[in-house]
Amino acid sequence: MRTVLSVDTYGERDPVTQADKLIIKVLRSPVQVADSGRSLDFNFGTAHLPNYGTASAVKARGQHLRDSLNQHPAIAEVLKFLDGTQLPDVKPIYVVLNQSSAELIEWETLWGGNEGSFVALDSRWPVGRMADPSSSLYRPPGRFELPIRVMLVISAYAIADQLREWTAFVGNLASARKLGLPLEVQVKVGDADLRDRIQSQIDADGLREVNVSMLDTTPARLAKATEDFNPHVLHFFCHGRSDISAQSLELAHGGDYADPDATRGSLNLMRKNLEQLATRLTNPWLLVINSCNGGKAAGSLNSLAHSATSAGFPSAVAMLEPVDAEDAYEFTSAFYGALFTLFSKAKADINAHGEAVIEWGAAMAEARIAIRDLHGNGTEDTNREWSLPALYVRGIEPFVLRAPAGPVPAPHLGLGAELGPAAPAAGAPAAGPIAKDPGPVAAPAPSADVLKDEERTYLLKSRIVAEWLTSAGGVQTREEQAAVIQNVLADVPAEYWPVLDEAPANG
Repeated sequence: MRTVLSVDTYGERDPVTQADKLIIKVLRSPVQVADSGRSLDFNFGTAHLPNYGTASAVKARGQHLRDSLNQHPAIAEVLKFLDGTQLPDVKPIYVVLNQSSAELIEWETLWGGNEGSFVALDSRWPVGRMADPSSSLYRPPGRFELPIRVMLVISAYAIADQLREWTAFVGNLASARKLGLPLEVQVKVGDADLRDRIQSQIDADGLREVNVSMLDTTPARLAKATEDFNPHVLHFFCHGRSDISAQSLELAHGGDYADPDATRGSLNLMRKNLEQLATRLTNPWLLVINSCNGGKAAGSLNSLAHSATSAGFPSAVAMLEPVDAEDAYEFTSAFYGALFTLFSKAKADINAHGEAVIEWGAAMAEARIAIRDLHGNGTEDTNREWSLPALYVRGIEPFVLRAPAGPVPAPHLGLGAELGPAAPAAGAPAAGPIAKDPGPVAAPAPSADVLKDEERTYLLKSRIVAEWLTSAGGVQTREEQAAVIQNVLADVPAEYWPVLDEAPANG
């Protein structure tokens, strides 16, 4: 079971720093503890701590974080229980971060464990960040579709060796094949020379599952191309910005590379663009923002990754601060190797049981360890690069992948239309004597565009019900809520229905 802590504010400000005063409580834990739901002040001043880059600074900050959490008796007891976790058990730790100021705390540096170590560097205790836990009410389980679709957008202007981001990813394709994991990969790049080099490798190595093309020139066109491909995993390698003036991903298209006066990319994906993608993709699993500051809050604004998960992505990975390109490449190489292993296990679980539970933290631990080792194993207490990749999820419950529920029913019109009988499969023999009376001829299979529109209709209806669940429907019993879902969404496949979580509890 996950441990979930919640950090919020009660509206007062610290008289010295003028920062919002934070409160913290336990939302869920794998052990019953007294006063777990009680909110207490969370005092986390860092002015007295050593600056990053000095000897043992990361360890000192991680220990301070542990000491600050231990001021809450229930949290102290939960953390002590978690310290005793033995492999193969995994007990993730998530922190609900409603306040942007709480996002700035380096949760990934938490110190602890039964051997004295950084928690996030141990696969027993994946550390993650969580959007509002009520968002799980309108999060339908993901559908495990094969091939798994991965879209890479690679365009970081003035980074000379961007081919290495592709190389870091493609090195895992052979492993995916050995795992029996079919993939379909779409690569978008801004530099024509980079496109040609990737295409040469595709041709030389016979990478039939990969297609490379030039990046679109506007956010709307890039969004449309992304929607058309409909990836399960969407990956950006680019520049990122997060300050009080703007939060965006900065990419360069072909025109920028051809312009001798250009100094940066002109294609900017703003937070609203990512939020729109979160609502328009029909079966997203993961967003990866391998750029500077994608996980950094700015002023009163939560980070891009937080906003994207709140809007609809089940999970996102982003960097908390500016990162060196070498670290970004190392992250991609290690993360996707571990991610494909997770997907392979999910495939086996679905074949055996019809569904699989995904805890992304296992892949995060592998990526953090790889970055740590890149800077010298044993120096993690001084070098903080390993702590910069951050995992964001939505909902208290883990992400679930389920086997598709079979053929999609015939398209219907509008939200209130009734579904008629499913059309016969394409190619089925027509009923009746064809020469004189063809009878009801089999309808052609719905096009991909029609099916995509139908999925959006399903999602829209599900979200309308979910909004009712979080407002007026919140006073109904769980049985009454389930009855409303069953009646209102009778023409919507059950895989799209809102997930009714049990109330957060300990034990």
